Amino acid sequence: MMNLIRLMGLIGCAALVAACGKEAVSPMRVGTVQWPGYEPLYLARTLEYFNESQVKLIEHTATTETIDAYRNEAIDLAGLTLDEVLRLKQQGKDVKIILAMDVSNGADVIVARQGITSMQGLKGKRVGVEANALGAYMLGRGLELAGMKPADIRIVPLQFSEHESAFLQKKVDAVVTFDPGRTKLLKQGGTVVFDSSRIPNEIVAALVVRPDYLEKNRDKVRQLVNAWYRALDYLGQHREEAARHMAARHGISPEEFLDSLDGLKLISREENERLIGGSAPQIKDTLRRLNGLMKDKGLLEGDVNLDDLVDPGVLH
Repeated sequence: MMNLIRLMGLIGCAALVAACGKEAVSPMRVGTVQWPGYEPLYLARTLEYFNESQVKLIEHTATTETIDAYRNEAIDLAGLTLDEVLRLKQQGKDVKIILAMDVSNGADVIVARQGITSMQGLKGKRVGVEANALGAYMLGRGLELAGMKPADIRIVPLQFSEHESAFLQKKVDAVVTFDPGRTKLLKQGGTVVFDSSRIPNEIVAALVVRPDYLEKNRDKVRQLVNAWYRALDYLGQHREEAARHMAARHGISPEEFLDSLDGLKLISREENERLIGGSAPQIKDTLRRLNGLMKDKGLLEGDVNLDDLVDPGVLH
């Protein structure tokens, strides 16, 4: 009996040593909100270009949640617009842009209730907007181009998940939103009074990563970027089938999802090489212009150091 006990003890010790010798590998954590331009990441998962043991996609209900998760290191990578990246950087958070994902060309909108047909028609009205840089930026640019000021409207803070209900319950007269909210509100009689096609190349979404994570996991991050491009290729070759997968998550029809993609430019590998690669990446010009616009509107306190903000190393 004693020999049996000793044998069991030895087996237990050996198993423990073996387990300790294999360090648990955590999946890469990627945070996004529900946005058509991020959907190829979810398509890549559906097509099994990666699995949950490799990459965990975390969809937040609001961009503020994604930003907080990034700040608190609850995620390793995030899909963010460039204005949000600039604010993170100014707040002292290290961040690297590794991939330009899409340019909004009509996908971001201000939708007003029936009977209001222009930005001027919003004077004195309640406008719902998410309390983040992009919402404030879209609203600010819309007001500016209409010759209006924030004081001309009544701002109502709203999370993205509240946009549809607040609009339908007439708690607001307009809302700054994007798909799938845009599609749903237009079906309820809403009217677009401003969209991002009026401010070309100003709203760019990017994949960003914590520099410490990138340093230790560059190959894993490169694999994720390659999966993104595989999904873009699939979308290009099997548009209807891809739309069927992606639309289901958004609660809209495949045709409506394809319509939402018409308001976006998904950025190819070759275009990323021009935007992010090389000694003088073109995306820095966009960042400089955006920095100036945001500073003028009080969304930034000053100039952001752009010197080490871009890392093209995982593009190839």
